[in-house]
Amino acid sequence: MAVADAVGSIASFAGSDDAEGSHAEDVAKFASLLMEAISKGLCSRPLPPPPRNSSSHDDASTMEDAKAHQDSPDVVWVSISLAAALPLMRGALPKDRHGECVLPHQHSMVLQSVDTVAAPMRLWNGRRIYMTNKVCDRCMEAIVDREYYHCSQDCDVDFCGKCHAELQEVLDRFFVRKAAEAGKGGDGVVPMPHLVESMLWAMHVADEFAAQVLHRNPEERRVLAQLLASEWPLELFTDLVVAVVDVCNAKVLYNATKGAVTSYVRRSESGQGAYEQESNPIYDDDRFWQTVGLLQFLYASNALRKEPANFAGDCEQPPAVERQAFILGGISRCKPEVEWQHWLEHRPDRAGLPEVLSSSDFCTTSPCFRCLAAHSNLLPISFRRSCLVQDVWQQIFERRRDRLQPLQLRVERDPEALVAALEEAFTMAAESSSGGRSGGNLREPGEPPAAEVALAAEEITGETEEPQNPEDAEQEIEAEEEEDELAEPQGDDVEMAQASAVVPLSFEDEEEDEEAERPPTLEERLRRPLNVAFKGEDGQGAGVRKEFFYVAVRAFLSTLFAEVGANRMYWFRDIERPKAFFACGVLLAHAVLHHVLIPSVFPRTLFDLLLREFGSTHAAERLGILHLQPVAPEEAQSLRQVLEYEGEDIASHFGELGWERTGRLEGQILTQATKHSFVAAYVAWRLGERLQAQFWPFSEGFRAVLGDSEMLRNMVDAEQLECIVCGGDEPVDVPLIQSRAAHEGWTVEEETTYLESFWAVLARLSEVEKRRFLVFAGREKDRTG
Repeated sequence: MAVADAVGSIASFAGSDDAEGSHAEDVAKFASLLMEAISKGLCSRPLPPPPRNSSSHDDASTMEDAKAHQDSPDVVWVSISLAAALPLMRGALPKDRHGECVLPHQHSMVLQSVDTVAAPMRLWNGRRIYMTNKVCDRCMEAIVDREYYHCSQDCDVDFCGKCHAELQEVLDRFFVRKAAEAGKGGDGVVPMPHLVESMLWAMHVADEFAAQVLHRNPEERRVLAQLLASEWPLELFTDLVVAVVDVCNAKVLYNATKGAVTSYVRRSESGQGAYEQESNPIYDDDRFWQTVGLLQFLYASNALRKEPANFAGDCEQPPAVERQAFILGGISRCKPEVEWQHWLEHRPDRAGLPEVLSSSDFCTTSPCFRCLAAHSNLLPISFRRSCLVQDVWQQIFERRRDRLQPLQLRVERDPEALVAALEEAFTMAAESSSGGRSGGNLREPGEPPAAEVALAAEEITGETEEPQNPEDAEQEIEAEEEEDELAEPQGDDVEMAQASAVVPLSFEDEEEDEEAERPPTLEERLRRPLNVAFKGEDGQGAGVRKEFFYVAVRAFLSTLFAEVGANRMYWFRDIERPKAFFACGVLLAHAVLHHVLIPSVFPRTLFDLLLREFGSTHAAERLGILHLQPVAPEEAQSLRQVLEYEGEDIASHFGELGWERTGRLEGQILTQATKHSFVAAYVAWRLGERLQAQFWPFSEGFRAVLGDSEMLRNMVDAEQLECIVCGGDEPVDVPLIQSRAAHEGWTVEEETTYLESFWAVLARLSEVEKRRFLVFAGREKDRTG
């Protein structure tokens, strides 16, 4: 009855000839009535019964159920309701300067002064700072200013003056823009209460749609997913993904020591406004995890939009909506170390989460589902990298209880000398190990040292102590990047926020035991932080270390790799330098540990091969032509022609293609019946035994540093690993490129006419097109620097 009343109100208002108020007010009233109808329709519609266990009925009954649900009005109703709500959900939430949706705290924030809390003051570099023992819940930095903002209802929420001003500016700009958009074509402005109601309604309706979708059985969910994949236009489906991502981002309000705090919206029961906003700890917020489940459902629906492979042995084509559209940037407000520890405590017995479209066990209430780290396909790359670093450091400290000494490197800038130096440095570290895999075969007997390698107990930042835990080790590295940061106050609320401070590192257990006396293994020696300096130069620290990685990557590319394909990717040269390839693998792994992104110069095939060496459950089950394409495009094209040829004279038509090199086709003849096995055998050989002299030591070096990572073994695929190493979701900064570009051979008139238009067009390109432009226009130095 409530739904019928709401729909009747819409019809009555739309047919009225004497509607009062301005055009903007009319639009607001109509939108409010429509939102009310959709909200009541969702809330009044009973949820489907819980899915039955798939093991209780056979495949025949499952197929009958799927057929029965295919034309189910109930499933179609959900699709139609989503389409009706989407125009009102689109752009309903404000976005900050990072493009992430935000919501204000549900209570007003009041200005506080240190005078009321008697906070002690001291001088820091001539500036007065106040020990408030407060941490800003947006930037997670200690509040040291005289004034800050606190929740009027005494929630444990505080904002520094800068974050409060930024959030207020975001909201003011959003309200002004929305009022102007809704008021176009008429006089007046949209009432502020309607704009606030629209924000809360978008949050509420996303939760209700999530409940309606996820409470259905697997057959119904798959039918609905197929409907979205096949019937919805790509643009409309993309808008739906963006709307749900915006809601998820807005739900993450701020951080806390034991996990983030999230917001949810429900229909008001107090009579004051249509909706009420409340907040909960993230792990207890049922609505938040249901919305995450809805996003996973859309992610799986997006996979159904994939086109079938064109050739046998090929991989599937990428989905219609780019995977980056599903990334939850708001997760960056959470603490990776807290979320990773939470996952370790609640990780499932089996790898991965149940499939949302096929598993009857799928639910959003399990502890493992309520771990952000478990949703690796939705996490920002920087967050995944931080989780990976936490994972590796934890492995180190579980095995070693003695001092973690940095590896001191003094290197030259000359490419050949630099490669030789790293060969020697990492080989010596490997040979020093008596408990791990032997690295002695990587060094030639009698070869003179090429690097000054010091294994002394000199710490990275000077006179710091031993690391106490993985967080401290990572903080020690990050501390060098913010040397001028203010000293953090002490206290439980502040201790977890000292991400930029140099934390004294020490072990609680000082006792000498057998574990401490055990010689470090190969992996433990190679995982030590790097302290780098260039010979003849005085600089040290994070900046020099980052430059070292860029210079070293260029040196290895010019020495061990060659450009292949139209995309100018780099692949292994046919040379045997096992120590150099081993050192290159170690270097790339250390770039991850030291939060340095290397350039995107390697094809994704490399990362799939690495995951196969890890034994990852997300590695490609078999290698196909699409893996070979970026590595050897001519060979891949020849194999495609073999698969496409339909004549019975296929053997004589193609002649000798070197099949015998694979060692797997002895005594076989190329025919129409065997051509697929011939191609599969060749690809397996070309990306396997053919690369053994180069890829195996490279992989061994990479795994020596990151090989124990639970995340790499079970939680990321090749595309995600590529992004972790190369920063795939980092947007191309066109203004930065323009500011550093050198214009050669242009007249002043040409610069003001053509070049301005050129940069404007480049800025309007999609991220994929921008990256293609960089590959097309960039020289090796540009792409690696």
